[in-house]
Amino acid sequence: MVATVDGTSSRAGYITIRHSLGGVTYTSIYYHIWKSTTRVTVGRIVAAGQRISEVGTSGVSGGNHLHLEIWQGAPGSARSLDPAPFLKTHGVDLYRGAKAVLATKPPTTCTYYVTTPLNFRTGPSLSSAVLRVLPVRTAAVAVAGQSSNGYFPVRVGTQSGWLSSGYLSMKLLRCRRSPRPRPSPRSWPRLRPALPPPCRAGTPKPAAPKPATPKPAASKPAASKPAASKPAAPKPAASKPAAPKPAASKPAASKPATYKTTSALNFRRSPSLTGAKIRVIPRGASVGTVKATSGVWRKVVYLGATGWVHSAYLAKR
Repeated sequence: MVATVDGTSSRAGYITIRHSLGGVTYTSIYYHIWKSTTRVTVGRIVAAGQRISEVGTSGVSGGNHLHLEIWQGAPGSARSLDPAPFLKTHGVDLYRGAKAVLATKPPTTCTYYVTTPLNFRTGPSLSSAVLRVLPVRTAAVAVAGQSSNGYFPVRVGTQSGWLSSGYLSMKLLRCRRSPRPRPSPRSWPRLRPALPPPCRAGTPKPAAPKPATPKPAASKPAASKPAASKPAAPKPAASKPAAPKPAASKPAASKPATYKTTSALNFRRSPSLTGAKIRVIPRGASVGTVKATSGVWRKVVYLGATGWVHSAYLAKR
């Protein structure tokens, strides 16, 4: 055991263990622990399979879980390893018995782009010799997970060296183009109205329209004698209005679903992992109905207080 740090609502607690396997030094780190010294202390030697602590949700966390890191060497200046295949080669299968595996295979290489004219050095230090200065937007290929002293070992073309990670981006920056000059009003061409083509010799001019000859008025026929008036037919009796149909009964409104927690989780003032923590809601507690939704967060009321919880740790009652 080389480090034990207790967790708070704003800081993730962790335990660090140094291992020696086949003459190679490895470091494992276990994050989000609340109390780091309940079972172990710094300097103590632990064995494989020994319980060292309990899973927690300290720091930036949405619920109880373990964040595990494996490093070959000391953290920060070594090569990070994927815990699942590394532990499987040593007899520990993290995925055995799991209900779901959401992990994706990490890439073996990453392509970065230089964001400013940058020194390409022979080593991970400002004192290392400069091979050349790389221009902006130069592509550099790095091995995923390798770094040292804030530098990445990269390959630019066929040349290998080191670049400061603070001046690299995984997105290719676009060059800004200067706007095209617009012509001044004096240089704009003057537009003239289109004129009809002139008449050519031998082309007959269109004849002027002749005035319309008025047509003689039609003679009116002689007025006929009025026909004898017939007695008016009796009006039909007014029909009675139909009786109004009874209104259809509305179906009874369904009751909103209520929820309970499936694990102890943080009750926060805002829908974010950085939101202030109100309290930790225990497992199996009822939080009633969902009042509002924001992404994966749900607004609920617990013990008279209103706040937000992560939906991954809720289940219908």
